[in-house]
Order: sequence, then structure tokens, then C-alpha cells
Amino acid sequence: MHRLLTAALGLSVVLASCSGGPSTERRAETAAGLATLKAQHELEGKTYEAVEGRSTCPGGDCSDEDAGFAYAQGHALETTDGCGTEYHTQTFTDGCEAYAGIVAARADAARQAVLQAEASRQASAN
Repeated sequence: MHRLLTAALGLSVVLASCSGGPSTERRAETAAGLATLKAQHELEGKTYEAVEGRSTCPGGDCSDEDAGFAYAQGHALETTDGCGTEYHTQTFTDGCEAYAGIVAARADAARQAVLQAEASRQASAN
């Protein structure tokens, strides 16, 4: 699975640098989608505590944050919108938002890389 995701992400970077073919926006969204899948794969089975560290948890107990992180993993959340702050404790929400935030940040970075590559390509063509 990891090799497949890496190959797919590599392909999206190649597509992003090519003129013609899909629109820049489509390539950017493809890259974002692949980055989302890669981030989800890399975070699979990890806990909030393993990713963020125990020092970020009140009193050193990360069980509620871990539960929120696992919830976000189990629901494959890509944004913090699905964390349902009105239904959970703040620490649960913190864990959920941490997971979703990592996934969203990676998707945004991939999207921006494609857009910047296209802007550079256009600037050098002029």
C-alpha cells in the first residue's frame, strides 16, 4: 500500500509539472487527494500521544485525546468539521482536530505545491 501511495503521489507531481492535460486546478486537487491518502496511511494505528507527545495532554493523561484521534482515524476525517465539538469533551476534540489538522495540512501543502509549480512554469514561459 505504501509503495502504491508513493508512486501515485510521484505521478501527481509529474502531472503537475506538465503542460496540457488536466487543468491546474484538477492536478492540484489530485495531488491534495493523494497527499490525504498518504497522510492517513502514515498515521494509521498511531495515537495522539505518539504524534503530539504526552506533554501536550493535561496531567500527562492522553486517553481522551487518543480517543479523539482514533475517532478521526476511524472516520477518515480530512477536516476538523467532523470532530463534533458540541458532542465531546475539549480534550477529545483536541485529539480529533489534531488528526484532521495533520491530514488537511498535508493536502493543502500538496495543493499549493502544484499551484506554485504552475505559477513558476508560467513565469518562466513569459
